[in-house]
Amino acid sequence: MSRLPIPLPTREYLNECLEYDGATGVLTWKVRPLKHFKNAHGMNTFNSNYAGQVAGNVSKRGYISVGIDARSFLAHRVIWVLVTGEDPGNLLDHKDTDKSNNRWLNLRKATKQQNGCNRGVPANSKTGIKGVSWDQARNKFFASISLNGKTKALGRFDSADEARAAYAQAAKSLHGEFAK
Repeated sequence: MSRLPIPLPTREYLNECLEYDGATGVLTWKVRPLKHFKNAHGMNTFNSNYAGQVAGNVSKRGYISVGIDARSFLAHRVIWVLVTGEDPGNLLDHKDTDKSNNRWLNLRKATKQQNGCNRGVPANSKTGIKGVSWDQARNKFFASISLNGKTKALGRFDSADEARAAYAQAAKSLHGEFAK
């Protein structure tokens, strides 16, 4: 079960902290006001070290993470609040599956299921093709697709290309814009 994310600061607060370039997907630190800090020394130290610099670091999972007031937030969630004013929770997807590509046109709301449809080839795939495996007993490629937690067999094929095509057609039909 997915845990709920830490609630994000308000849009107003984030606008005082960060500048977002929707064309590049980059967040940049702004000169932050004294009210964000315990004292002028903290403010001056932060602003002299970070103002004008790219905000965030790539996490172990490949997402860009931004530290704000000793809490870490996923950059794409921060960006969603900056642009829309609403906290998206865990319901965001990177269309191109590049977790660090935070260009505005690459972000979209998605359910957990839709986000799963947009995943790439599993790391343990022996064929290197999403939805296609090798059926050694029958000496054929086997295509299948999942929907609502259930796997649907698409058939066995003589070539990997035929199996790939069957998966692609089913994915487009069942998963729509989230098909990968």
